[in-house]
Amino acid sequence: EYICCSSSTNITEYICCSSSTNITEYICCSSRTKMRDGKNLPLHFTWQLSGQTVKGNSLSVIIYFYMCAILHQATSQVCLYNYTISSEQTIVVTQNASVCLLCSETSRNQWTISSVRYTPTLASYILDVPSPQTTLNSVLVKCTSTIKSTAFIVIPVYPPVVTYVNEATTLSLICSSVISASGLVVIEQMWLDPNGKKVSEFSNYDMQFVNRSSAGVYTCVTKFMSNSSAEATVNASTQVVVNYLTKIVPLQADTYVIQGLSVQLKCAFEGLPVPAITWSFSEGNSLPSMSTIGVNLNVTVLTLMDLTGGNTGNYTCRASNLVGNSAASTQLFVQVPPSPPSGLNAFAVDKSSISIRWTNGFDGYSPLVFVNISYSVDRYPQDGIRVLSLPLITSANLSGLYPYSSYSIAVKLTNAVNLTSNPSNIVVTTLSLRPTSPSITKIVSITVNQLRITWMPPFINSSTTAPVDSWTAIYSCTSIINSSCSSGVVTSIPSFSTSYVLSGLVNDTNYTIAITGVNSGGVGDYSIPVVGLTTVD
Repeated sequence: EYICCSSSTNITEYICCSSSTNITEYICCSSRTKMRDGKNLPLHFTWQLSGQTVKGNSLSVIIYFYMCAILHQATSQVCLYNYTISSEQTIVVTQNASVCLLCSETSRNQWTISSVRYTPTLASYILDVPSPQTTLNSVLVKCTSTIKSTAFIVIPVYPPVVTYVNEATTLSLICSSVISASGLVVIEQMWLDPNGKKVSEFSNYDMQFVNRSSAGVYTCVTKFMSNSSAEATVNASTQVVVNYLTKIVPLQADTYVIQGLSVQLKCAFEGLPVPAITWSFSEGNSLPSMSTIGVNLNVTVLTLMDLTGGNTGNYTCRASNLVGNSAASTQLFVQVPPSPPSGLNAFAVDKSSISIRWTNGFDGYSPLVFVNISYSVDRYPQDGIRVLSLPLITSANLSGLYPYSSYSIAVKLTNAVNLTSNPSNIVVTTLSLRPTSPSITKIVSITVNQLRITWMPPFINSSTTAPVDSWTAIYSCTSIINSSCSSGVVTSIPSFSTSYVLSGLVNDTNYTIAITGVNSGGVGDYSIPVVGLTTVD
């Protein structure tokens, strides 16, 4: 077994080299090649190319085959199809391929391709199959020699394309293999789904109510037969992309965040084409100034910083693509201090206690848990401020207070996140002590039916007892002779008075008289009763 090789440029003058020569570096020998010993090369032999063994009975056929291969290497092209033209044939090839065509004669040859004539130096021609066009077309290739002419018809096939369809609509596919050459007959045509399953036995395929799982590569398989009974199969594929309506859902329910902090509101979305994402605040209002929007994979994130009560509201994330749009909302509650209690008032006051009540208001988006009551007395600053923290109530009694003293009272509310309202304030003065008893110093009969009473007011401790607002005198008669006398009460005697004339009395009658002072604390103690006698008529 000899390897036939030479670096000569004249194909008819090659000589044989040793068997160690690498065939892929040289052009093969012609039928005139001689071995070194002068003997003719045998007609039956073995050729090797790229590790594959090729056998042939005709030296010329083998030669042309390798001439094509070497020419391909010289032009750095990928020659997928190698043919030696010896009669009229039909060849079906794929798109963007290179086809090696070889005349069966080696001299005075010409090539005619689509009516353009070429005269290559070798009996071979590399035909580059066209890239996809708007229509398929055939290429007529002729090789004319001194002996015969042969013809090839090449049918290009479109490359894979992308077909877009919306979900829930109908997918319609039409096979892209078109026969435009004489001598070819389609014997079978079908569509295969992405799993290789036959879904149609025709050149077209319709699928109703497409869903996103329908996406994938669909292949049209076309089998040809030529007039020489040769068969060929061509596959044309399309990548089906199912566009579907966007879907967006919030990743959290209502969100509660304390004022001054930051929060991230998130929505997950899907859709094809990838949807555009927008956020809005409370029925389309502008987003807060301290906010940013980001997207991480299929999650959109709205970040709000330095929250205030004004950021409370409804936040909507919206996704839209060419199929449609969808929106989802989440409610943000910024927790703030509660509102101050309303309607604070004192409904019962005495000398040592004050009873107050109020109405609890807005809780600041966190349940109210405590009432804080603080109070202090103006007259005794050394006592400081007393503070009570009580369970949630709407009234309280403050006891152990000083009489006749003004108390400043403040009520605040605290919620579950330990935020406290501003106070509601009220000033209440406890009742005074009642006046002590005055002393009657003199009773004088002025007329037969009048007595003048004179008294000394009691001592008033101004820190505990209010001044006397008025005096009240009571009297009763003790006459045995005149049974027509009666008892009586005289009120509202001016506070500045220290004497008073009782009138309308009965003559010559003894009257027992007592007097007391009245202030804001009530009616004081009565004086020791004193008896006075009216004169005889």
